[in-house]
Amino acid sequence: MILHRRPSFNATRFKCNSSSLLNVALFIFLGAACAVTAANAQVSLSSNSLLFPSEAVGKKSPPQTVTLTNTGSASLSIKSITLSNSNFQQSNNCPVSLGPSGNCSITVTFAPQSSGHQIGSVSIIDNAVDSPQSISVADSTAVVLSTSKLNFGTQQVGATGAPLNITLTNSSSTAITITSFKFTGADKGDFAQINDCGALPASIAGGASCIISATFAPGASGSRSGNLSIGDTSGGSQSISLSGAGAILAAGTLQVTISGLPSGTKAYVTVYGPDGYNSGTLTATTSLSNLSLGTYNVVGTIVPSSTATNTVYVPSVTGRYVIVSETGGAEASVAYYICGNPCRPLLFPLLAHRQPSLISKKVCLR
Repeated sequence: MILHRRPSFNATRFKCNSSSLLNVALFIFLGAACAVTAANAQVSLSSNSLLFPSEAVGKKSPPQTVTLTNTGSASLSIKSITLSNSNFQQSNNCPVSLGPSGNCSITVTFAPQSSGHQIGSVSIIDNAVDSPQSISVADSTAVVLSTSKLNFGTQQVGATGAPLNITLTNSSSTAITITSFKFTGADKGDFAQINDCGALPASIAGGASCIISATFAPGASGSRSGNLSIGDTSGGSQSISLSGAGAILAAGTLQVTISGLPSGTKAYVTVYGPDGYNSGTLTATTSLSNLSLGTYNVVGTIVPSSTATNTVYVPSVTGRYVIVSETGGAEASVAYYICGNPCRPLLFPLLAHRQPSLISKKVCLR
């Protein structure tokens, strides 16, 4: 009997090709373990994250580059390379098709258009199994502001409007130091700030916040603008854009209605207001116009009767403190009531009208 010995098989010298019928036959005949593999593209990135130093708004950082390499055995088809945050910019020299072992470069710069901590990612979509690939990008700024812009609207020239607040947060886990608050810009003198961050240099613990209150007092009419820059030890300066408009607003009006006095009896009413305003004595219902904006104090005083002894008219003021605004329409009323015999006023009737402290008080003792 002649015995046929099965020839030995060296797997290291045998190349498996799934498309070859010969290999399939050899696998069956020889009993060799043939690993069937398909050709694929694979992506390798030289870095999966980029960290940029802090930059002022409008400035641009030095570029950082990531190398993309096709480590697979088939061509890599690159469909798109995009960035998720417009505060970063990317350019690349990657072709539509990148052959095995080929590489290309993706370059990213940090060019902030607004202040605050910035994060984003570069997304690469292709035909690799692990598509899309991602490169995270961020700046190293620890200070985060609740807003990068404040608009104060229209404010009367020379008057300080209501404050607008900004929250400053230390987004890092370690303390930072606020070193400066500085106003810049064409109309920097129109703006001011107070804060509860502490005396400079002010330490802000990791994760802590403080409030900055900014105010606007236009020095002239028309559009006004400036910037508030905040310096810190985290690597940069944050900037808040400030804007508003100054206007010389139309003066308001104040209607003072006086009632309760008999015909021929004159009232004693005086209106005091901003900047030492004094209306003089109003003896009857009067409309005051061309007033500056602000708070006015309406004062009515006792009026003696011209016909009866120990009888006076006592004022009761409604709207003692009134605010005159650019829209006008403020109103106050002074209603007199009679305090007759046996009325005993606290002050002599003939002197009472000289005492503006006697406002809205019934001074009759019965």
